[in-house]
Amino acid sequence: MATRATRAASEVAKTKAATNLPSIRKRKSIENEEEESKHNTSINDDGELDSDIDEEDESKFEKEFTVKKRQKKSPAKTQQQPQKSITTPTKPTPTKTTSKPTKPSATTSPSQQKQSSQSSQNTSKKQATSSSSQQSTQQKKKETKIKYNLKPINIERLATYDQHMSGTLSNEKIIKRLKKLDEYLQDKKRGNTEGLEIVLEVLIDPKFADNKIFEIRLMTSCCLSEIFRIYAPTLPFDMVVLKVVFKLFTEQVLQGDKVDKKLFPQYFQMLERLSVIKVFALLALVDSSMLTPFFKDCLSRVHGDKEHQPMDIMFSTLLNTILESLEEVPTSLWNELLESLIEREKGGVPTSKAIFTHDLIETNSRFLQVHFDLFLQDLLEPEILAGGQQQQQQDSSLSNNGISKQLKKKKNEILFEMFNILPEFIYPALQNLEFDLEDVNASIRKGAAIVLSRCYSTESASDELIAQRPTLYTTFLNRFHDVDIKIRTVMMEFSEHFTTTSDLEMERVLKSVRDRFRDSEPDIRIKAIQIFQKYIIKNPELMNPELMSEYLERVRDKDSKVRKDAEISLSTVWRSVREKYGPIDDWSNTLIDCFSTIPNTLIHCLGLYDDDKYRIEIAFDSILLPQHSDVKNRSQVFLEIYKYLDESNKQLFKKYLEEKKSLRQEFLALIQFLKNPKVVGGSTTPTSKKSQPPQQQQQQQQQQQQQLQQPENDIEVYITHVDNLLPKFIGESSKKLVRQLITPSNKKILDLLVLISDINTTFQEQYNIKISIISKAQNESSFSEFIKYMVNKLAYSIVGKENIKYLLRGLRSDLGLDNFDKNNPIDLLEEFNEKIYEKEVKDGVPETLEVLLMLSQVYANIFDDYGDQLVGFLTCSKSIVYPVLQILSNSWKTLKLSKKTLKSTLDMLLRLTQVPQPTLARLAFKTFIKFATPALTSINSTNGKVDNNKLVVTLKDLANNLFDQLEDKSKNLLSILEVIGCLAKGYSLVLSEHLDTLDILLIKKIMTGVCTLDFNQKVQLNKSVEHHLNTSYSKDVLIKIAAIKCMSNYLLGLREITKKSHEMVNMLFEFYIGLDKNKTYNDLEKSHLKIHIAIGLLRVFQRSQYEKEITPQQFILICNSTSITTKQRGDPLIRRLIEKLAKVMILNRLPMKYMAAFGMAAQQPYSVLALVRKHSTSIIKTRRMVISRLAASLSMAKNLTEFYPESSMPYFLYVVSHREDFERDAPDYIESACYLNFFIDLLVEEADNYSIIHTIFTKLKRSTDALDKKSKNHIIAAELGLQILTHQYQQKKWKPQKHPIVIVLPEKFYIIHDDQDEMSIDDEVTSIKLPSLLPKRFKLPPLPSITDQNNNNNNNNTNSTNNDESEKDENNNNKNDNDNDNDNDDNSTTAVPQKSIISKPPAKKVSKKAAAKQKSPKKKTNKKKKQSSSEEEVSSSEEEDESQDEEVEN
Repeated sequence: MATRATRAASEVAKTKAATNLPSIRKRKSIENEEEESKHNTSINDDGELDSDIDEEDESKFEKEFTVKKRQKKSPAKTQQQPQKSITTPTKPTPTKTTSKPTKPSATTSPSQQKQSSQSSQNTSKKQATSSSSQQSTQQKKKETKIKYNLKPINIERLATYDQHMSGTLSNEKIIKRLKKLDEYLQDKKRGNTEGLEIVLEVLIDPKFADNKIFEIRLMTSCCLSEIFRIYAPTLPFDMVVLKVVFKLFTEQVLQGDKVDKKLFPQYFQMLERLSVIKVFALLALVDSSMLTPFFKDCLSRVHGDKEHQPMDIMFSTLLNTILESLEEVPTSLWNELLESLIEREKGGVPTSKAIFTHDLIETNSRFLQVHFDLFLQDLLEPEILAGGQQQQQQDSSLSNNGISKQLKKKKNEILFEMFNILPEFIYPALQNLEFDLEDVNASIRKGAAIVLSRCYSTESASDELIAQRPTLYTTFLNRFHDVDIKIRTVMMEFSEHFTTTSDLEMERVLKSVRDRFRDSEPDIRIKAIQIFQKYIIKNPELMNPELMSEYLERVRDKDSKVRKDAEISLSTVWRSVREKYGPIDDWSNTLIDCFSTIPNTLIHCLGLYDDDKYRIEIAFDSILLPQHSDVKNRSQVFLEIYKYLDESNKQLFKKYLEEKKSLRQEFLALIQFLKNPKVVGGSTTPTSKKSQPPQQQQQQQQQQQQQLQQPENDIEVYITHVDNLLPKFIGESSKKLVRQLITPSNKKILDLLVLISDINTTFQEQYNIKISIISKAQNESSFSEFIKYMVNKLAYSIVGKENIKYLLRGLRSDLGLDNFDKNNPIDLLEEFNEKIYEKEVKDGVPETLEVLLMLSQVYANIFDDYGDQLVGFLTCSKSIVYPVLQILSNSWKTLKLSKKTLKSTLDMLLRLTQVPQPTLARLAFKTFIKFATPALTSINSTNGKVDNNKLVVTLKDLANNLFDQLEDKSKNLLSILEVIGCLAKGYSLVLSEHLDTLDILLIKKIMTGVCTLDFNQKVQLNKSVEHHLNTSYSKDVLIKIAAIKCMSNYLLGLREITKKSHEMVNMLFEFYIGLDKNKTYNDLEKSHLKIHIAIGLLRVFQRSQYEKEITPQQFILICNSTSITTKQRGDPLIRRLIEKLAKVMILNRLPMKYMAAFGMAAQQPYSVLALVRKHSTSIIKTRRMVISRLAASLSMAKNLTEFYPESSMPYFLYVVSHREDFERDAPDYIESACYLNFFIDLLVEEADNYSIIHTIFTKLKRSTDALDKKSKNHIIAAELGLQILTHQYQQKKWKPQKHPIVIVLPEKFYIIHDDQDEMSIDDEVTSIKLPSLLPKRFKLPPLPSITDQNNNNNNNNTNSTNNDESEKDENNNNKNDNDNDNDNDDNSTTAVPQKSIISKPPAKKVSKKAAAKQKSPKKKTNKKKKQSSSEEEVSSSEEEDESQDEEVEN
């Protein structure tokens, strides 16, 4: 005890200057410091206290209680005081160097943590306030002291005080005399012990100390407390008596709740004296067994409310005094403190007892640190029996080392709470925690992960804890890949709250979270999305493209909820970054690389899942774009987004708007029928009865009556039309939901849907309607989902009519034009300037114009009020004029032009038909026809005929002008031929005077001779307007291409087809054949000339008179055109030929035999094959759908054979067998087998298709070639086809069976034997066994696998790039697999689209490489930029959309 006192005196002397708090017990550390002060106190072995303290210091001792409370309850103030470091573990720390808020345990929820924090803060504030008030109260008490209004005690009686306080006195007198004694002792100065010997004996008498009357015991305690004050620093009693005295003191301290209000002043003064002189510092010395029970009793009486605040403060002071005096902290005391520390109310909120204990330990944290280290060793030590098995004692609550078993179970909670108090508390346990993190038991790993996640999430200590043991932090981060989902969830919660000043550590955590984007559990993937969003919004510069890649990929997740969260999260992130850094153009390169692709990613999802489409629209409309009332800003942001969209995503966005348009049209048609079923349901147009004969009028009336008698059938048609455009909803059929919508009970919702479908409804009104409808569809029924889908699909959200005003303003601003003056229309011809027209736009075509063009193709009616503004742009550069003409051509039906503006527009369009650009001239002519037809024609009121004399005169003048330019040898040949071709196609009569001139020009001067006419070299348009070919042509080739197109239009538009017309067609074929011998043109020019001729002939063959006259050789030439390959990969001209062929066939303008041309494209690149498969599938499905709706008698008719897709197989086999390389392909026939396999794959889907093709092959084996009767090539090809058919479909186990088609081989191509007219199935099987013409040891070459039912091509051999693409996809999917500790953790969360809440058969997934090709159509090599401008013009004119080619009328 002496050594301990010496150390204490020395340390107090060191810290006295800093704290200004004198201590009663001073410890000695070294001998030199003993001589520094005469006030050093030592405790002798016999327990006496020595002191030289002056009486002047008594006031300081009395203030110590108040100062102590202020230090404990106001740690923020004590932090400002400089303190010296204390190295002696037993030395108590009067003040705390760091102040930390009370934190709940690891088991509390975030809301509970918040409540706990607030409760702790409120308690601290209350205690701080109370501390100051208690200080002032104590000062007053010190000055006045307690007076009992009694006569002073007679001092002489002290000598015989034992007799004076004899047991014969009544309780009232005893109390009265004790009060007098207390008052006397209060006035007695410290150290004046004269006459108190007998008093001491009396006070320790059991009749007073153990009296049943509380007031007697209280007054005895008051007197004893004053005795201790007077005798300080010596002890007035020996150890035996002290036990009795301390028993009385502890009993009185714990009776605070029972003290009467009248006695509270005496009670509080007693506690104050005990606190000031720190009597309870002797408790451990007097009786250590009383220590833990006293702590337990005090802690159990803590209330934590305002009413009991003084007592809570007193308990805190007493317990602090005891802790400061301890040489070592017993295990039982740690048990009690820690049990109180982790005590929680229901819901996990810390109790007032836990908060009190937290503050108690925090105040003495530095002193308790070493003692806790020793306790921690026992706490973490596992209990082992002699046999090596874990001890399990059910009969005892304590373990071998005295630690509570409950504490051992909650060691992780203890570690976290102690870490909150002082991080150094848990440093000795870090190694054990690292072992626990790698334990086999998942619950142990989870417990360690929880406590460390809480610790590392502490902002003030995370960096220090990481640096303390880096290996522990690395092991902890590895738990992101734990097998147990609960542990991975804990780690995700940690990453959400993790904060650090180190960017490196933050990046490590983000990478770990990124790996969880491919977690097997959707909830963890959702959590990873939320965490990324939080970090990005907080600091976007933390991101890099590598981290963002998986984040963006979540919009393609297989789980619908994950996709939904990803779409909303990405939209929120993009908006946050834009609000912080401004428009995308102002972003840094890093931000652009990371976040500019977000709109692209969202738009790309429009092509994946049906249930995501309207969510993407909501994300755009409500998050990416500003508020609906700010239309100007919405327009600017939309332009900004559209600028950074890839070309493929722009097309996807356009396609989605077209889907919305289709649904809106069908929905409004249904509504119109409901309003007026007689007009709409009858589907008849009113006609004049005077112009119809009586019989026809009667028939029409009967038809209308029949239709009106069946309104239900009519409405079913409209419902079906709407249903065809809806996805599938879970629980109900979409058709039933449409019927439910049109019931009277849903009339309000229906009216709102009609209103939101109106193009004039503003964005704000649309938003209000959406809110109104969605508020009525809060449940999760199918009808609610259907209503939500409809309200978003029918609305003109994202972009609509309101945007046009600001888009046109922005376009005028970009072009530097003056503001539009509606009251002062301009004369376009006067404003037109050729220099301005020929001048290219400096920065290319503005994105504003591109958006306007896209909108005109989808919503042509939104331009109705802006016609005068649009035509004003026709005086700008040719790069601007071309898209403006497209807009006018798309929206001409809805534009409202004044008469003066219309006349000026027609004059301007005629002027543009003579510009040097053929594409622009042709578009100007077609636009002129659209505007001029209603303006220059009228209906005669007398006979009802159309009077188009004005239009004919105008067109004749145009034709005369064009031929005059030819005579004058104008350098505008290409445009003149283009416009003449348009005139010849639709209005051949206006060229009647110039037919001979045209024949001479086309046949004699251009096609078969040398043309002396020339054209201007500067004819190209801006590259962003036209997708021209990246080729180089000679001038003669360019002229011939223009002539071929003009000739095809001329032949198509002729009223009467004569022998001369057929000769012109044959001349084109001869020119086609002669190209192979031509030495003037290079290989590319020859190939492209052939393709142009094929396109022209396909256009001509729409007239059946031409098509019927072609020979088998000519048919072969047409089909072989699709097999032409050039050095250009994916030649756009080949694609255009395929698209032209598909167009005329789907419109049934060419017979099915031309399907053979699709099969001859088998050797083309993969992108071309995909296009072929797409168009051929569309044609075949259309034909089969028509056949399925025909009556059985009609479908079996012989004249319908040519309508079946399978009827093209004989023609295709003929083309394959007459290839020049067919015989050279022997004996393996690899190329021939490739062609046959590809075409068979296109046609065969089911068993009946298989049987039809099988029958055709067997019949062909018995036929003879009509051209070369000795040739057996077609039989060899048929045998190849049979082997392919058997090999590729052997898993289907199909066999030849009866089919609904009569096989008729074309007589021009094959000679048919009479015995084949009625061949049975047995005959077909027999014909297979005929002697084969294939080599004896022939083996079928390796062939690509067939496509599946979803039309997904599994071709592995068609193109080498396909294998590369699949390998890259596999590498990308498996990129992060090796980072995980478990096998089931990473299971391809990005899957092929499947059905979700709203589901339909998924769209075909495009490979990454193919998507990349679609996204970069503008990339061109610099080596070929020097091509002639005229070449670009001709090729671009060929690529323009030919929707107007359907106008074949005269």
